Amino acid sequence: MWRAPRPRAHSFLATAAADTAMATAAVLGATGACGAAIIDALLADSAWARVVAIGRTPPAVAHPKLETRPAALADLATPALFSGADAVFCALGTTRAAAGSAAAFRAVDVGGVAAAAGAAAAAGARHFCLVSAAGAARGGAWAPTAALLHGMLYRAAKGEAEDAVEAAGFASTTALRPGLLARGALARPGERWAAALLSALPVADLAAVAVADAAAALAEGRTGHAALSDREIRGRAEGLEQGVQ
Repeated sequence: MWRAPRPRAHSFLATAAADTAMATAAVLGATGACGAAIIDALLADSAWARVVAIGRTPPAVAHPKLETRPAALADLATPALFSGADAVFCALGTTRAAAGSAAAFRAVDVGGVAAAAGAAAAAGARHFCLVSAAGAARGGAWAPTAALLHGMLYRAAKGEAEDAVEAAGFASTTALRPGLLARGALARPGERWAAALLSALPVADLAAVAVADAAAALAEGRTGHAALSDREIRGRAEGLEQGVQ
């Protein structure tokens, strides 16, 4: 059953709706912690007319305006998957351990993102929001495949994914670069104790900022690429809580 996220004092999209038609959002990675939080934030905002979850597994929620379009990784280059979407939220990602190798990790975190971005742009989406990571290294950074150097591969992969999104041809793009995330029940091994000791960013805050930023981009006709650091995401989330644009 769907549960609404905690209420926000202000919705960017509620304001934007006065100036533009209600929007359709497509979400990739909707069953992960970040993607699920984005789905919740979109469903809670009445200004989004439709929310489309694209992936192998349907989200663990039900809602009248939620649509699911089944797709495997190899299908993400299909523009029809993104038909009707004004904004696309991409929370695709895996771990080297889950993927099984450096190449398989890159196939998701770089190949999947690049394929989806190209297809979404071809389908006419205007805005693309990518959940990236702090330290993303753009511009062809060295990407070693040795397991002991996976941190460098991870940062290079996130940067390469950002490069692909920016080059896809959207009117506007945003890369969110959080540090440690508080993923709740979906926390990865080792993250729970780290989140307890450190100031982890709640995925609900990340989602609220992603949705608000996309709404503003659509309403304002914004162009260009933006990247938000962990500090900037936290600042915007605090502003949303306080009802400040």
